[in-house]
Amino acid sequence: MKVDASVIAAGQQCGVDVEGLVKKYSKNGQQSSSSQQQSSSSSNKTTIKGMNRLDKFQICSVCKGYGLVKEIYNHQVKEFFCEKCEGEGIVRKE
Repeated sequence: MKVDASVIAAGQQCGVDVEGLVKKYSKNGQQSSSSQQQSSSSSNKTTIKGMNRLDKFQICSVCKGYGLVKEIYNHQVKEFFCEKCEGEGIVRKE
């Protein structure tokens, strides 16, 4: 990867070795891309299993997943646990 001369000059003013950083991370980027392809196939299987379990739930529409509902009472803001999700933030799909 070729770096613009103005970027190198700006890096030198700040005390940053831009060329060294490019060399360092371009090597790691090439190595990690091949290892990512190998690990992505195995991680896809686990995420599919996880997604099947998460398909049974959805974010609570009352508290928006926060688990608390705020109510104004006599110029005070009171927080209560959401009655629909019982403070969990998620509910089972119907």
